[in-house]
Amino acid sequence: MAIKITNYFNKDILNISLPLITGEILAAKDSEIIVQNETSSGDFTLWPVMNGKFKVLVKLQSGENKIKFQHKNVSSVLNLSYRPLNFKRFVRLIYIKCIDDDGTFQAPLGENNSIDSACKRLSLAAQMLQSFTYDKLKEHRLNAKTFCLEEENDEVLCHVFTSSLTLKEVYILNEEQLWSHFAVELMNSKLRVGNSCKFLAFLSFTRYNNNSNVPPRNHREVLSKTKGQVALGGGGLALFGSGCLHTWPETLQEVPWRFGDKRKIDRMNLMDDSANRGWYWACYSTGLGAALHELGHTFDLGHTTGGIMGRGFDDIHKYFIVDMFYHDHIFQKEHNPYYQQSSIQTYTVPFCVTSSSWDPTSSENSLPTYKEKDLALHIEKSIKNDICNNEVPWRVPNPPDNSSEDKLAVHVGGAYWTRSSALILYFHKWFNDTDSQNEASILLEGTLLSSSFGIKVVEFRDHEGTSIDHLEYLETDGKKLVDLTEFTALKNVSSNCKEISFIAEDSVGNIIKAKLDFENVSL
Repeated sequence: MAIKITNYFNKDILNISLPLITGEILAAKDSEIIVQNETSSGDFTLWPVMNGKFKVLVKLQSGENKIKFQHKNVSSVLNLSYRPLNFKRFVRLIYIKCIDDDGTFQAPLGENNSIDSACKRLSLAAQMLQSFTYDKLKEHRLNAKTFCLEEENDEVLCHVFTSSLTLKEVYILNEEQLWSHFAVELMNSKLRVGNSCKFLAFLSFTRYNNNSNVPPRNHREVLSKTKGQVALGGGGLALFGSGCLHTWPETLQEVPWRFGDKRKIDRMNLMDDSANRGWYWACYSTGLGAALHELGHTFDLGHTTGGIMGRGFDDIHKYFIVDMFYHDHIFQKEHNPYYQQSSIQTYTVPFCVTSSSWDPTSSENSLPTYKEKDLALHIEKSIKNDICNNEVPWRVPNPPDNSSEDKLAVHVGGAYWTRSSALILYFHKWFNDTDSQNEASILLEGTLLSSSFGIKVVEFRDHEGTSIDHLEYLETDGKKLVDLTEFTALKNVSSNCKEISFIAEDSVGNIIKAKLDFENVSL
């Protein structure tokens, strides 16, 4: 019997603080493995071994790390070096509370819902999303890259921001108005660092209130009973509600059993945002994936028919666990404080993606500065879509309406980046420490695109902002001049719609977004 690490080599150098390490234990049955970073003297964590395979998250400190894996009487050591990203552009984590509120989030009795607990949950989640992105770009035969998080002493910072609004004021605002207001308020706060940071923000005051005598039948009814719920992203702000934050782990030790938490959501008292699956673990997976989806919009990603930028984000748990039988593994029986034996058979059901998004039209990557304005003016500006230099946030695609109790949506698309999304991220300024001297405009003259730095990717989108195809030029210097009419697939698209948009990015992350009007373009 031996422990074999399958995705990293000894003395590998990483730019993420919480890597997912996969491995095998030859001839091992279902059991558990003990993992500890002996360099940092951190607490050990227990993880399930399923059919001889395991996936574990390990917290690294800056510099060298000695990771010990223990399975019964067999042990193995992996040495990894962590070099934190030191980009000038980074993602700043924010927890927003109202001026007249204590900042607690909605949670069942017995669950810690303090500000401190919220920040711990969000910091851990941000590291997990950073690692997911780092790994998933490699699936496209690209070098590992990811976004930079704000760290201090090897810990991801989470800033608590007290809004000028009261609870009464925020609860009269809809999603778009909340996003618009907090975009303005954050960008006028001391938390702004010029145009160098994007905000991944969560609202503490999301509240589900079911006054009826029956549980909601679908996601629309859930939202109708929820105040302060947002899932929007674009420009410099990804904004999300905290209705299911109580299902997220606070510590690394909680992660294995949180992904196996088969408690059913009490929909009479708690928000169910699980893509109609109904479990605590599913709410966690959907929320974690949706946060990455909205953050992806701030990196100029549009919607896709599959993957993270579609509804594949519901499936993000599959990246972190070994297989679908995870929830009933012996590990859950021994370590999950809320373990429940499965009582119903799960099925795979068809999944329908419906999009009600807008298409951002600005090529700006950050939010502008606004002068102080009263609440009424903020609302008026949001209606006019005048926030962020005409950059408007994207709404997350809706889950399917499925009220069946015995057929749960356990497979909803897959957790991955589509090819065009991966390429946009790979060359994006927030994924590279780009020199400001390289900042320039991509020129568009008719249907000709040009960049002195070489164009790397062009993605075409339909009128709803969903990707329909792309061009890629991965040769060393990219392509200096691109004629969009050479893309033969446009002829097929033009027969179905009068107008599509596109986004183009060059080798140093310069971006242009524009629309093609087929009535004035000869193909």
